[in-house]
Amino acid sequence: MKKNKGYSLVEMLIVIAIMAILGGLTFISLGIMRDARRQAAANNFNNLISSCLIKTKAVTNPTPPPSSVKGDVAMVITQRSDGKYTVRIGYLSGGNVYKITDDVTAQVLDSEVGADCDAVFPKEVEGLQFIAQGADDSTAADVTNAVITFDKSDGRVTSGAGKYQFMTSKFGNLQPYATITLDETTGNHSVK
Repeated sequence: MKKNKGYSLVEMLIVIAIMAILGGLTFISLGIMRDARRQAAANNFNNLISSCLIKTKAVTNPTPPPSSVKGDVAMVITQRSDGKYTVRIGYLSGGNVYKITDDVTAQVLDSEVGADCDAVFPKEVEGLQFIAQGADDSTAADVTNAVITFDKSDGRVTSGAGKYQFMTSKFGNLQPYATITLDETTGNHSVK
C-alpha cells in the first residue's frame, strides 16, 4: 500500500497562483461592471432629456387634469434621502411633479419611490454636479433638486441649461467621469 505524503511545495504554489489569477480576474470584472453601470446612468440621463423634449412638443394641452393643476412638462432631478438620484418627467406644478396622463385625476410622482420615477441611478453615481451655461467649472454645485424645461415652439431650454457632471470617488475625491452638456439656444445635448 502506498503512503500519502501530502502535497508538494510545487503543487501548493500552483494552486496559490491559480487562486491569485482567478481573484484578480474577479476584481477586474467587478470594476468593469461598475464602470458600465456608471456609463449607463449617464447615457440614460441623456436619453431622458430627449424624452422630455419630445413630450414637451407632443403634449397638446399643457394643463393636466384636474384643471386646478397647471404646469409645464419638466424633467426633475432629485437626490433621495438614501443618496441616490432620481429623474421624473411630468407636469411641474406647485413643487410637485404630476404624471402625464389623460385621466380625470392627476397622480403626484414621488421621488422616494422607484416605481414613480423614470430613472433611479445606481449607487455608483456618487455625485451629480451642475454648471450653468456660460459659467466656469469652479461654479459647479451639487444637484439636490434640479429642473429642466423646454420651450414647446422651438425646443430651446428654458430652465436647466449647462453641464451635468456625473461624479465617482477616486482615491477619496469625487471626480467627473461623464459630462452631459445641454445647450440653451438649441436644446442639443451630448455625453462626453
